[in-house]
Amino acid sequence: PPSTAVSPDGRRVAVAGVVDGKSELWVRDLDNLTPHILVADGVAGMPFWAPDSRRLGFFAEGKLKKFDVDGGGPAVTIADAQGTTGGIGPWNGSWNKDDVIVFGRITSPLFRVSAAGGSPAALTELDKTRHETAHFAPWFLPDGHHFLYVALSTDIEMSSVFVADLA
Repeated sequence: PPSTAVSPDGRRVAVAGVVDGKSELWVRDLDNLTPHILVADGVAGMPFWAPDSRRLGFFAEGKLKKFDVDGGGPAVTIADAQGTTGGIGPWNGSWNKDDVIVFGRITSPLFRVSAAGGSPAALTELDKTRHETAHFAPWFLPDGHHFLYVALSTDIEMSSVFVADLA
C-alpha cells in the first residue's frame, strides 16, 4: 500500500508507492489533479514534510534525502540511512522547526540529524528487558523538542508509544 504525508499547510500530499515494480515518490498540489514525480525508483519508507511545507524528507538508496518541492532541482542527501533500501516500509521521520530530523530504521533505535546534513546520532536505545526490536514513527509535538515514537517488542503486549525529549 502507498504511504502518504500531507504537508503542514494542507496544500500538498506526498505519496510513496510501488508502480510497475518501481518504488516512486510523487507530490500533488491539492488544487491540481495532476501529481508530479520526484523520484522514479528506489524510494524506501514513508515521506515526511518540513514544517515550512516546502521541503520533503524521504529515504532512497540507503540515504536520508530531502527535496525542495518549490525550488525543484535534484534531491540532496542529508545522511546515511543504511537499512532503508527496497520497498515501502516502517522507515520514517519527523522534522522540527529547528531543522532537526528524527528518523527510525527497521530493527534500530531512533536517530537524529540536522536537516543541513551530517552523521546521524543515536537518540534512543532499545530496551532489552522489554524485548524491543525497533523504535519508529517519530512525531514531533508542537514545542519542537518533545516527540512521540513507537517501541516495538517481540512481546506484543510490551509494544508501546513513548514521549521523549531531544535533550
